[in-house]
Amino acid sequence: MRLNMIRPAFHILSASGAFYAIMINDTFNWLGVLHNLRVLTIWNLWILFLFFLLSAIYDIILRLTKSSPRFFREILSDSFNTFVFPVSLFINIVFVGVFFLDGNVLQDWFADWHNQLRYTVPMALVVIERYITYHPYLNVRSHLIALLVMTAVYQVIVMLMRSMRGSWAYLFLDSYLLNSRMVFFLAMMPILCFIYFVGSQLNHKIWGKRKRMPAYNR
Repeated sequence: MRLNMIRPAFHILSASGAFYAIMINDTFNWLGVLHNLRVLTIWNLWILFLFFLLSAIYDIILRLTKSSPRFFREILSDSFNTFVFPVSLFINIVFVGVFFLDGNVLQDWFADWHNQLRYTVPMALVVIERYITYHPYLNVRSHLIALLVMTAVYQVIVMLMRSMRGSWAYLFLDSYLLNSRMVFFLAMMPILCFIYFVGSQLNHKIWGKRKRMPAYNR
């Protein structure tokens, strides 16, 4: 019952925070669709905004009708497990990796509080969501296929924009230290899959004793 009271406020605040982070992002451009799609941080913020917005709508429907739309609930859980959780944590892992290549990144990260909204806050939000909402892993094969497709689409857009603009989406991709481009492209999917399965284990650890309860409505 306590969680049912916390969720609506949390989802509304999270959606608002994600949208604000999009608006203040200096790389975001309403008219530059491909330009926006080459930046994984913007992908993540839009994914977060849509997920938390739909979650807030679901909370409102649940309160008004006292029923649980199963299809809506399953879409939310599948989206969270497949995209929201893995991508948010992946971006932070990449940031840590870039820090080892460029020590100035950490200094810049602390100097600009906007970076907290782009990286730290999204990771914190999805971890909190994992603890306050049960999202079952019911379609693992479909989740992994969707994750593979998203990764492939993103990488194709990055390479397409590189050929059109003559520059990579991130400065660290221009570095030849440890062949960062090859590492990024080859490691992206394995890392996302690893985070996906970590999320699955974390989900089981948190909600294992309550897994027979309805997937979202608790």
